[in-house]
Amino acid sequence: MRKRKAFLAFLGVGLLLSGFLLGQVAGAGSSDAPGSEGDPLVTASWVESKLDSLARELQRELPVEDTGEERPVPPADGAVVTPASFEVVTVPEGHYIFPTNPEASTEFILRAGRGRAVECPLGNGLSDLTAGSNLSQDTAVQRDHLIAAPLGDGRGIYCQSESIFMVRGDYKMGSSITTAPSREMPRERPEEEPDEVTREMPEVEEELQARVTIGEGSTLAIRKSPGTSDKPADDVLESVRRGQVLIVTDTHDDARQKDGFTWWEVRNPGSGVRGWTASEFLQVD
Repeated sequence: MRKRKAFLAFLGVGLLLSGFLLGQVAGAGSSDAPGSEGDPLVTASWVESKLDSLARELQRELPVEDTGEERPVPPADGAVVTPASFEVVTVPEGHYIFPTNPEASTEFILRAGRGRAVECPLGNGLSDLTAGSNLSQDTAVQRDHLIAAPLGDGRGIYCQSESIFMVRGDYKMGSSITTAPSREMPRERPEEEPDEVTREMPEVEEELQARVTIGEGSTLAIRKSPGTSDKPADDVLESVRRGQVLIVTDTHDDARQKDGFTWWEVRNPGSGVRGWTASEFLQVD
């Protein structure tokens, strides 16, 4: 492209100089007054002005040479530019990290440690954007994969060990997952609003939390009813791993014994599953 431009410029200069010389020869016998319209002589200033005009014309007609470099595109007038940024977050062992915005997604990248996916109560899991797959309940989160939680609706990541994440978006850490109401999980409203709100509030008993202590690599079953023998396959509602925090809803003071174990009623705060499990594999926090 550059050679072509140089050739055209050289050709233009040659033509102008040829005209200049022919004008001088032709004007040797001319009687026209110098500087008049009929004067065949060509001045140096005239030649320079023509060369400048020719150069500008070539610049307009010839395409700009593509160097292969990307040119930045300026934002449109009035556009809001939000820089992409991640925050480094350390999550303790046995804790959850989860989004809190019911209208926007949060992105996670696990850099160190071990974590497992937690579905929302409706059964929707996390999106592994790197692998292009869905992470259902208790699926291992791969390191250096971009994980997206579409909404703050109960989804999150349970950390089996102290873990380091890069997080972009709204998030929270805790021993259980708490979420704001979303369009998928509408807020429950009473049928009738009370006329007056009393100042006296009933005492709320604190939830009893217990951590699963079953051996590494094994899982603890949450069942529909106490016991392990003579049970159908669908008696197991969910299996949880070591370190999972469960909410004990009833310890049954009558010591519900069956098949050699004492059974407690529990709830998984991550999935919302309620059922029975053997208390021998639980450690109350």
